[in-house]
Amino acid sequence: MPMDQHSHKISLPLMGKKLFWSLFILVLVHTSGAIGMAFYDKVLFSGMTAYNLMLMFVLLIWNQGEKDKRFLYAFITAFSVGLIVELIGVNTQQLFGSYTYGNVLGVKLYGVPILIGVNWFIIVFSCYLLAGLFLDRMYSNVKTSNAVFISYLIQPMLGALFAVSFDWLMEPVAPKLGFWFWNDNMIPVFNYTCWFIFSFLISISFKVFKIGFSNWFAPFLIGVQTIFFIFLRIFLN
Repeated sequence: MPMDQHSHKISLPLMGKKLFWSLFILVLVHTSGAIGMAFYDKVLFSGMTAYNLMLMFVLLIWNQGEKDKRFLYAFITAFSVGLIVELIGVNTQQLFGSYTYGNVLGVKLYGVPILIGVNWFIIVFSCYLLAGLFLDRMYSNVKTSNAVFISYLIQPMLGALFAVSFDWLMEPVAPKLGFWFWNDNMIPVFNYTCWFIFSFLISISFKVFKIGFSNWFAPFLIGVQTIFFIFLRIFLN
């Protein structure tokens, strides 16, 4: 029984030109960025982050198989929730902790880069699909009732866990690149709690909108970005 009753069992397709060139750009941009930030000019390369983020968003949309109203609603929900909770967090210090944004991520709205909503979508959407892929491989032959439980509850929870793990990798690197800064130079545990809660809620909305697996670029994107931040955690001064 497939993990999502609205889709067939997930199988790796033959790599077409679209996915090939998307992955080529993905690896090229992140490899050159990681090397440039770590060994050449951190300020120069980190200053390109907003362009990189938009490029990855375009590639993600380009590779999305089902660009219908449900996908649009999913994007709007993730973007809106991500931006709103960041606005509350920065301006009240009641969510995530005490932090402020730098200027690397572009134009701000009340102290929050507008692109942060796009970033929330990219991370949570990619982690949600990765969770679905992982669970499909583990539970492809489970009974229907269990498959529904796994699909509608476990997938959003696992996706949120992947998202908060990615944030844990990113947090120590972000201040060094000027993304954002913790006012006391300490990353509170509450930050990760909030990340899990809101990632879970966004993932639940993906399930409500019946977002199936139709984007192989997404799991590769979060995988390459994970390697990118692991590399920077090791080599960035």
